[in-house]
Amino acid sequence: MRKIKCKLCSIEKPKYKCPSCRIHYCSIPCYQQHKNSCCSPAKDSKDEQAPRRKSYLYPTDDTVPIDKMSLIGESEKVREILKDRFLRDLLLHVNTSSDPSIAVQNAMQVPEFVQFVDECLSIVEPE
Repeated sequence: MRKIKCKLCSIEKPKYKCPSCRIHYCSIPCYQQHKNSCCSPAKDSKDEQAPRRKSYLYPTDDTVPIDKMSLIGESEKVREILKDRFLRDLLLHVNTSSDPSIAVQNAMQVPEFVQFVDECLSIVEPE
């Protein structure tokens, strides 16, 4: 494991970070030394970089791209279907099942679940 040292004295472990340039330092004397020669403020990495795209840990051939998945969440029709408490409970059961494939197979016998699945598929795989 690599130990980080103060960027000014290179002796102590840093305890602080400069609010302007984010350099690590260990003490007030090191800070005062740095303050006199402080570089320009660091740009906020959140503003500078484009937001990091989420990705799947283990994608497969059947994995739906995240941008298409987000379309499901934006669908008014899906939101309307999800107002059904029974369907939400069924989805929760499928999601927490110890054997999801059997849970989905059983859920496919329920018309509300089939309607939900059909609507989701029509969004991610339009004909």
